[in-house]
Amino acid sequence: MLDNKVTVDAGSIGLALTEAQRRSVRDIIVTHPHMDHIASLPIFVDDLFGELTEPIRIHATEEVVGLLERDVFNDNVYPRFATLRNQHGPVMEYAPFRVGEEFSIAHLRATAVEVNHIVPTVGLVLTDGKSTVAFTSDTAATDQLWSLINKTPNLNALFIEASFPNSMHELAKASKHLTPETMGEELTKLSHNGIDILAVHLKPAYRATLIKEIEALGIKGLNVMEAGRVYEW
Repeated sequence: MLDNKVTVDAGSIGLALTEAQRRSVRDIIVTHPHMDHIASLPIFVDDLFGELTEPIRIHATEEVVGLLERDVFNDNVYPRFATLRNQHGPVMEYAPFRVGEEFSIAHLRATAVEVNHIVPTVGLVLTDGKSTVAFTSDTAATDQLWSLINKTPNLNALFIEASFPNSMHELAKASKHLTPETMGEELTKLSHNGIDILAVHLKPAYRATLIKEIEALGIKGLNVMEAGRVYEW
């Protein structure tokens, strides 16, 4: 979550946000439609339905919007919230963006590029004009995102996935995720120095092993992101 206003994906926002955050988050980027990234999005909209005075805005590519409408907001799994209104007006709307083109989201500017995952997925660079962060989202080895990141001035932090331990490299390869070893290889493509690098998307069952393997890389600035901690740049 960025500045208590914008979230990157929505796996847990329907359950994990504080009351104040529930009332401040109105813009959600969906990088791809896998369940762990959208699981509680319908719950979040449903829970706020009666009190929304402005719609929840879902920012995604046209392709991902289509998948959300087909597979989630389809009047079978959940209502088509984008067609519904409460007493104040619409409760949810889509704000499609194009990869490679800067777009606005709340107080931020963002650019998305395709990454290497098994479903349509984007990585992101976001800035408020003072601080700039990048997210790989879910990906295997990729190049386009690193090109965007490396030409981005004044990058403060990078969030990079490391899903499976090194012993599960074949599963990581098949599902197009990174292990600590392949994450280390990807980070050799990074030209920025002195930034914070936060490993995310660690599979809970392997978290302890992943932490040891990530620490063993000995990469300056690389740490495992701590849940619940506020990071400031």
